[in-house]
Amino acid sequence: MVDVDHFKLVNDRYGHACGDRALRLIADTLRTNTRVFDSLARYGGEEFVVVMPGTGAVEAEAAAERLRAAVEAVQFDAADGVSVPLTVSVGVACTASATTNLKPCCRRPTRHCTMRSEMAAPRGNRADRIGCLIVSAV
Repeated sequence: MVDVDHFKLVNDRYGHACGDRALRLIADTLRTNTRVFDSLARYGGEEFVVVMPGTGAVEAEAAAERLRAAVEAVQFDAADGVSVPLTVSVGVACTASATTNLKPCCRRPTRHCTMRSEMAAPRGNRADRIGCLIVSAV
């Protein structure tokens, strides 16, 4: 789960069109920094989900940090030319079993996995809003 930090401030200060551009830039950055067989989706207003099949907890945490750093490194200019820093907090949830069939994960267990990663991401938000946290296997 990838949560855009302080996104409401971008929308409020620079307008929704600028916020939409920021979301597109973040999505492009996430897509560029994931593998071809990973799945990326916008989950909510300012949240994204990255499904990384065949990835263990250690690799997932490293990938989460890589995604977080990639977004932070992006230059984003608001409509008035002001540079606006973009950061994300990332929560990671892993399944205990390695499966290549994601259909069962796309039913009820998905909400459980989502809740676990959501629990991790806000903790990153409360600290300095720049962080990656991993939760135990689901």
